[in-house]
Amino acid sequence: MNRALHAVCNRGKGFCSPAFPVLSSFTPALELEDEKAVRHFLGLDRADTDYWTVLFMRLLQTSPDLLLSLSESQRTYDLKSYWPDSYTVSGSDLIAYRGRGPLVARQATEWPAVEEIKVTVLSLTSVLIELGTLNWTVPAKQLSTNLLVFDWPSETGVCGVLRAHNSWTVTDQVTIRHKPITVDFESVRQKALSTPQCMSVLGRSGHTAAFIEARSARRAVAVLVFALASLHPALNVDHFASVC
Repeated sequence: MNRALHAVCNRGKGFCSPAFPVLSSFTPALELEDEKAVRHFLGLDRADTDYWTVLFMRLLQTSPDLLLSLSESQRTYDLKSYWPDSYTVSGSDLIAYRGRGPLVARQATEWPAVEEIKVTVLSLTSVLIELGTLNWTVPAKQLSTNLLVFDWPSETGVCGVLRAHNSWTVTDQVTIRHKPITVDFESVRQKALSTPQCMSVLGRSGHTAAFIEARSARRAVAVLVFALASLHPALNVDHFASVC
């Protein structure tokens, strides 16, 4: 039951969403270091969110041949019922402005995907916005004691204005925690190529060529997820000639 899910995640419980039922009969396998590292690389070991588990399980489903090879004949989880985590804001509120927002809809181009956008008030006329290694200093305008308006860089995917809980002062900080609406699988593929543990899992499972020669980045990352699952001792997966 739920062979693909449990082989990918190596757990039968500890999920955050009711989309994944608890399977207490599943016994996690003793992971080798490279397998543990790849699950961490993909966010499959996260205890605070199921977002990445859902994302990569959905990706695996886009390659039916791979999913079929995991022989998941009984499935009790429902990926369609999963509702993504909403963004949260600390240090202020994000509110609508001139009929737009509030919204955080970022398309991640980096891997691992950054999940925090930070804003620091440099003065009442400028703010510093940080997104991973990217940062911008942009002009700001205080509309009242608690409203601060500025143009968000398009890379942030943010729409709206910040409303202070009291009033704005220099050095005030705001953190927006979010999940991206899309992931650049080419970034994931390139990062995997330079991550020894990913290449080790691909090598031990016999799917290095399939990964490198995959017809698309989405397919390549699906192969990586499949390779990880295929090494789980609870499975007896026959490696087929080509998964490209």
